[in-house]
Amino acid sequence: MVVSSTLWPQVVSVIQAKNYPIEKRDDASQTLTTDWVSWNRLDEDEQYRGRYQISVKPQGYRQAVTVKLVNLEQAGKPVADAASLQRYSTEMMNVISAGLDKTATDAANAAQNRSAATMDVQSAADDTGLPMLVVRGPFNLVWQRLPAALEKVGMKVTDSTRSQGSMAVTYKPLSDSDWRESGR
Repeated sequence: MVVSSTLWPQVVSVIQAKNYPIEKRDDASQTLTTDWVSWNRLDEDEQYRGRYQISVKPQGYRQAVTVKLVNLEQAGKPVADAASLQRYSTEMMNVISAGLDKTATDAANAAQNRSAATMDVQSAADDTGLPMLVVRGPFNLVWQRLPAALEKVGMKVTDSTRSQGSMAVTYKPLSDSDWRESGR
């Protein structure tokens, strides 16, 4: 979740991180206009470039990012067809969305890594009686650390589905000396 007071600086950071040229920026009105942004797409014979007006405005109790395509050119000639205008407006919105998502994910991961979260691990069985581990802790932290922890006891992650929080593993029993070495 992006806090509304920090949305504008984050949008500006995304634009700057992509090295898109900013022609005019007004922090008071939370609006900026880019200079020409080149889109280098492999599916286009002649590349497009566009100028955008990007703003953050209140919308009810939320903030909305608005992208307006000011000019679009292909090979130096103005483009006005609706499909291209839609495509390159969406392209910029997707860049901003992906950047905001990355910022939010990085912040959440950093907060979880800073927290002194302890993880409670219990063995259990699923509905069919198969063994499973139940780990209680921040999801991102568990998801990040679990593969390395499993590997230390002879389990290798062969498949994982983050959205379901599940990992499939193969097990290669450790030798007695490996167990002694690991301190278990």
